[in-house]
Amino acid sequence: MLGKSVRREPEVVRERVGYVPQQFGLYGDLTVWENLRLYADLYHVPQGAFEIRARSLLQEFRLLGVEGRMTAALSGGMKQKLALACALVHQPQVLLLDEPTTGVDPVSRRQFWRTLYDLHRQGITLVLTTPYLDEAERASRVAFLQRGRLVACDDPRGLRGSLPGRVVELVAEPRARAQSLLRARSDVRGVYVFGDRDRVWYTGSDVGGLRRFLEREGVRVEILRPVLPSLEDVFVARLSSEGG
Repeated sequence: MLGKSVRREPEVVRERVGYVPQQFGLYGDLTVWENLRLYADLYHVPQGAFEIRARSLLQEFRLLGVEGRMTAALSGGMKQKLALACALVHQPQVLLLDEPTTGVDPVSRRQFWRTLYDLHRQGITLVLTTPYLDEAERASRVAFLQRGRLVACDDPRGLRGSLPGRVVELVAEPRARAQSLLRARSDVRGVYVFGDRDRVWYTGSDVGGLRRFLEREGVRVEILRPVLPSLEDVFVARLSSEGG
């Protein structure tokens, strides 16, 4: 990592990497400032540099004025900001984040992503895991993992273009019968529930033929149209083809 061997030079690598765990990992019985000081000590940040860096982070994350407050008394959003500040106190080149927005409300989630964009513009490489594929759309490169194994890796556009065939959006009644009929076809690789409609992974060339087929079988088709595949479509298709 960063041109260094993780095995031979672990300390050098560790000093250049920050980490934000999924579960809040700071000390509730320490103040905001004390947690920052603790992390700075762990990374051997000199006292003078720490004072400047800590004040800058507190201002950047809007935590000025609460540095003397016990961490356990902070709101969820403030705890998240403090965890990020602690991970950045030693000015890492790479920041690892484990599902940082899981359980976060939509407004805080959006604000958090704005912060990540700011960090990226500062030249920090961000590596994060997320169960939300709409978040993955924002990344410059995406990797799909299944049971710890790499299934695919590319930029979002490349991943969407890697899906053979096309994705067809379907609204039909009776829904279960339409799903069953389509799954039995050799040119349909999968049918997936997508809210109040279905997504059909279709490898044939005649989308209109799908409509005629369903209508001949007594299914009323309200919507049947090709749509641009999302990363979620690609992810589900990949897992299906891999036997997941």
